[in-house]
Amino acid sequence: MSEVDTQKLSALRDLILDKADAEAMQITQKAQQDADEWLSQELVKIEQEVDLIINDARRRADEIRRRELLAAEREVSREKLRLQNRLITQARAMFLDELVALRSREDYWMILLGLLFEAQEAIVDLKEGVLKLAAIDSPLGERIVTKSRELRPHIDMKFDPAPAPILGGLWLIDDIGKRQVNSDWQTKMVYVGDLRLMGEIIRIDEDEATIQVYEDTQGLKVGEPVFGRGEPLSISLGPGLLGNIFDGVGRPLGAVYEKGGIFIPRGIKVPQIDPDKLWELEPAVKAGDVATPGTVVASIKETPLVVHKIMVPPDVEGEFTFVLPKGTYKADVAVARVRDSRGQEIEIPMVQRWPVRVPRPCRQHLTPKEPLITGQRVIDGFFPIAKGGVAAIPGGFGTGKTVTQHQLAKWSEATVVVYIGCGERGNEMTEVLEEFPKLEDPRSGRPLMERTILVANTSNMPVAAREASIYTGITLAEYYRDMGYDVAVMADSTSRWAEALREISGRMEEIPAEEGFPAYLPSRLAEFYERAGRVVTLNGDMGSVTIIGAVSPPGGDFTEPVTRHTKRFVRCFWALDKSLANARHFPAINWVDSYSEYVGEVEDWFSLNVDPGWGALRNRAKDLLAEDERIQQVVRLVGEDVLPDAERLITFTAYLIKNGYLQQGAFGPDSYSPPSKGFAILSLVMYFYDKALTLVKQGVPFSLIRSGDAVTNLVHLKELSAEELEAQLPKIRQDLDAFLEKTGSERLAARGR
Repeated sequence: MSEVDTQKLSALRDLILDKADAEAMQITQKAQQDADEWLSQELVKIEQEVDLIINDARRRADEIRRRELLAAEREVSREKLRLQNRLITQARAMFLDELVALRSREDYWMILLGLLFEAQEAIVDLKEGVLKLAAIDSPLGERIVTKSRELRPHIDMKFDPAPAPILGGLWLIDDIGKRQVNSDWQTKMVYVGDLRLMGEIIRIDEDEATIQVYEDTQGLKVGEPVFGRGEPLSISLGPGLLGNIFDGVGRPLGAVYEKGGIFIPRGIKVPQIDPDKLWELEPAVKAGDVATPGTVVASIKETPLVVHKIMVPPDVEGEFTFVLPKGTYKADVAVARVRDSRGQEIEIPMVQRWPVRVPRPCRQHLTPKEPLITGQRVIDGFFPIAKGGVAAIPGGFGTGKTVTQHQLAKWSEATVVVYIGCGERGNEMTEVLEEFPKLEDPRSGRPLMERTILVANTSNMPVAAREASIYTGITLAEYYRDMGYDVAVMADSTSRWAEALREISGRMEEIPAEEGFPAYLPSRLAEFYERAGRVVTLNGDMGSVTIIGAVSPPGGDFTEPVTRHTKRFVRCFWALDKSLANARHFPAINWVDSYSEYVGEVEDWFSLNVDPGWGALRNRAKDLLAEDERIQQVVRLVGEDVLPDAERLITFTAYLIKNGYLQQGAFGPDSYSPPSKGFAILSLVMYFYDKALTLVKQGVPFSLIRSGDAVTNLVHLKELSAEELEAQLPKIRQDLDAFLEKTGSERLAARGR
């Protein structure tokens, strides 16, 4: 092979090797790319698997925490029961010596006979009854029954020798309707005097008990007897509460009027729930099902707007052994029976009793995140309240507290409304009682009373009943909350309730604090407002109680104790302004002094259900009003004419917001304003402000801008219904744009000439 051939062969080899190296490089790069891509995909898969593992771990952890929480709640309940048992034991020891002395009296059996007569009167239309006594009093049973038959032959009385589990007093059982009255001496509620006035033991000092009587005590004499009622201050909970009017201690005023006339007679006794009314019952469980606290046993169509749910009491747990079948029944029946862990059968009555000063339990308290829509623009738009929240409406005489609460009661998007007239003047409560039955529910067209409960305790009623009225109202609210409903409570007013506390405290000779109020006033206010909240009920439903309390500071002084302490426990403060009220601007809620701490929690709801720009629009409008407040201080000194056009625009826009948005009549088509309507009005006003500000900066005089009908009509948009405003909105904006563009172009053209 020649040298030339060798060189050619070498060059060919080099060429092949270079090509092979290039191909190898490409293969290597592609392999690297494939490997990187595979690795990336695998990393994504791994991340997804890790996320699944983490989420699964979190789910399991949440489940473990939930089980631990339920176990803890059960342990707390058990501890409460153990504590109650200890307290009962202590109470028994305290009464034992007194009972021994009482039983030594020769007329002791006559005292028991008097208790029996009282118990007989408490059961309407009693025909056959069974008497049960404490073991030590059993030898007196036949004597008492014999005397009862002699004096009251229309009642067939029998004596059950099986002792009742009590220290003293008696039990009376209706042998037909299975109704029961406990008149033992181990409880706080008592009947005082020959008239059997309703009272409650509020203090025991050695051998003396202080009794708070919930009726007029005029004529009560030393030596008159006192009888135990067998329970603390309690109310009946069952169907028939809605649409009714009660006094401060739970007596239905309609039944009181039929029995005693226009004034409440002393010692009158009427059933809180009509025992003769029939209810159509639909069972929700069957025999053999597990019964837990809060389990819905049956449902009743209480009104066309509300389904009433009969629930297992919080202290009952076991297995259903009997459930009443579907049918029509009176309220005095037992709808089910439960066998507990000890094998004892417990009846679940249709009507249950609950002590008003004890909050009803729930499974969990939640953060309020959904607003309670009230239909009042100044509230819904500027100072919203969440469902389960607390608010105060402070204001002096004539500022519109009661009217504002009436509006909230009428229009609030709550399933049930409880209105508490606590110590208000009779004419104001008369207006409420006359007006409410005529009102129409805006969402259903049905009478508003079908989802409303009124608690009326006027200023001329006994002061002790006034103190109890807010507890009666909040207990009714909690009962419907436990059914899974949103409940709004209107307390008008807490100042009158605080004055009742002050009067009772003075009579008990307690050391007064500031302005004569008792030192425990803040804690009592806290106890009341803390019963509000959004909760998971015992049966797993969601419910809420929203409390809106009116405060009546003397002379409109917000520094007085009730207003000042209330402010500590509420998160909404709707300050009523006397000057606004005098100017006929209602609701007279001052936009400077008022505030809401729920804005951040409900903003997501408004963004989703009204408009994403709700929060920003609200803040801009509030900032503009604050700037107007600063400018008005200058106007009061030097007048509006010296202001530059930019500031005059601010004051005019503030005028539109105040009179076209914040001001709202209690009557007519603008009485209720949905959030969409309020947002549309406010957005148009702020749209005008932005457009006009641009023209002012270009040198267009403000006097020309404000003169057009399209501008002045902005203050009248509230007179349109929500539907009319929505339909006319494009044209309103179009007319506004046309006027502003025409005004601006004409002025600029004139300046150009």
